[in-house]
Amino acid sequence: MKKYIFLFFISFFLVKNLNSQSKDYSTPKVPSSFIFDNMKIEINDDIRKEIQNEVDALHLNRKYLLLILDRVSIYFPIIEKILKEENIPDDFKYLSIQESSLISDAQSSSNAVGFWQFKSETAKSHGLQINKYVDERLNIISSTRAACSYLKENNFHFDNWIYSLLSYMTGLTGARSIVDEKMFGSKRMKIDKNTHWYIKKFIAHKVAFQDELSHKHSQSMVLKEYSSFNNRSIKSISDEFDINYDRLLSYNKWVKSKQIPNDKNYSIIVPLDQKNILAFQDVKINTTSKNIDTNNESQSDFDKNIISIANLSVIYLNGLPAIIADSLDSFNSISRIYNISIENLKKYNDMDDKQKIVTGNIYYLKRKRKKGRVFTYHPSDHDSLWNVSQKFGIRLSNLKKLNNIQNNQLPSNKKIILRNSIWF
Repeated sequence: MKKYIFLFFISFFLVKNLNSQSKDYSTPKVPSSFIFDNMKIEINDDIRKEIQNEVDALHLNRKYLLLILDRVSIYFPIIEKILKEENIPDDFKYLSIQESSLISDAQSSSNAVGFWQFKSETAKSHGLQINKYVDERLNIISSTRAACSYLKENNFHFDNWIYSLLSYMTGLTGARSIVDEKMFGSKRMKIDKNTHWYIKKFIAHKVAFQDELSHKHSQSMVLKEYSSFNNRSIKSISDEFDINYDRLLSYNKWVKSKQIPNDKNYSIIVPLDQKNILAFQDVKINTTSKNIDTNNESQSDFDKNIISIANLSVIYLNGLPAIIADSLDSFNSISRIYNISIENLKKYNDMDDKQKIVTGNIYYLKRKRKKGRVFTYHPSDHDSLWNVSQKFGIRLSNLKKLNNIQNNQLPSNKKIILRNSIWF
């Protein structure tokens, strides 16, 4: 009997303690509707209860929630900036929490890895490097760019960001088999019992975290991006900024060999607190000055180009970064400005050793894709097969395969297929 009385009092105090916590802190409530980009989302009352249960679960353990909010406070500024640049709805930032809780090396049972949970093949098709030296799925900047590329590519088909969201989990073909084509391009959508669980889970994460964005990091830390450290070791960077080596490495787990390669322009994440943020700014200014003063005596193409570097614009075609060459550009200058080897620059653009950089042509800074965003193109008399592959960001070999072309000649009076149209 005494045992049961003891258990009763323990249970009473636990419940009382939980009740006192709930008075101090209230869980956010799921609204009946909200705006997602330019679409009004209306939520059925029964489904609101289901989503609310998910929100309550996310807020159940306040200590665990605060750990996630610490990550949100340092990673969201980076993600928000990229989403804005890529013209992706800002609310997609909550998808990163849903996918990985913003843990850089998170790995699923299906071998999806990183902040945005990419499988290897999909990651590579969206420009991420994965090899024995690096795994960019663990790089917040590179992986967020790749996630934007994936979402934009799928939204090209749906014109519905909610369906594009669903495709992030099911793939394009899987989403296509589930969604209602009548909702393509719709400005209003209902969330009901037929809505896929992944979409409801996303709404729960948005509701759970959207009112918590004023949270300050528990150690007053911020993350800064720096992209001028290629061919450097993590150890030398930690020494330069007087940042603990293990701490710097923990935010750059994408570097497998502890040495940053120079095959492309990688971005390092530097964790800063009040002690070393001024040191970071000083080093960045000094390094920039040294770069600008390099080779002043020789007046090469690179030296002339560096004067107008601020005016150089990277454009995006087929979701890929590219430049339009001007009269000062050469393989050497593009390679040095964008930190891409000449070998890779030629490979990305299907160029042989005889070809040169031509003013007005498009040149890609990442490998082109296997298909275009549009289905067909009617070439002009001035087009070549290579020019078409450059205009639409398609690998030359894939363009030939799509059009059953055996040589490098562009068929006359014939439309060119840029992607399979098996869906229509």
